[in-house]
Amino acid sequence: MKKLWFILIACLCIGVLSACKDDGTKYRLNDEGDGYIITSFVCEGADITIPSTYKELPVVGIEDIVYPSDSAVLNVYYQGDVADWCKISFKDAGRNPLYAGANLYIDNELVTELVIPETVTEIKENAFYGCGSLTSVKIPDTVTNIGEDAFSECDKLTSAEIGNGVTSIGGCFCFNDSLRNVSVNRATLPSLHPQNNCCTL
Repeated sequence: MKKLWFILIACLCIGVLSACKDDGTKYRLNDEGDGYIITSFVCEGADITIPSTYKELPVVGIEDIVYPSDSAVLNVYYQGDVADWCKISFKDAGRNPLYAGANLYIDNELVTELVIPETVTEIKENAFYGCGSLTSVKIPDTVTNIGEDAFSECDKLTSAEIGNGVTSIGGCFCFNDSLRNVSVNRATLPSLHPQNNCCTL
């Protein structure tokens, strides 16, 4: 009987140690209580993976990222879908691991010709800032707001199509040297700054 208790206690201890294993990522529950915000994420190496959920709730924000000192982040793998990525709030552009030109993989597929799904109504600030793999984006009529710098500094982005539902656009396409075509399906056209391609409405 004592041996059985010893085995059970040992198994419980192993389980607790596994659950408490720390990969350097810290979380806090958001004010609404319906999602988690990453307060600290440590990038180890050129390839990193961003979780889409924590404790069965969505990851809705990233406040701080610690980048490797000896290498740049080249590839970002996201465990959710495009709609989930659009909902993430980044404290600023530097907290988005894409910001230095990293490639984005969603569902293990490289994001190049991005089609925002019709379930999305808002694209958060800095959502695709610096994305090195993005070549085009199509935004549906369901999207009403595109956040500041949502698609800025995307060096390979050549075209963007914006649906007629958009009522608010920050400087969402700033400093994209390759961007030559912005199509807008609405009566009131946004302005495109000739020097830095900042699209505003």
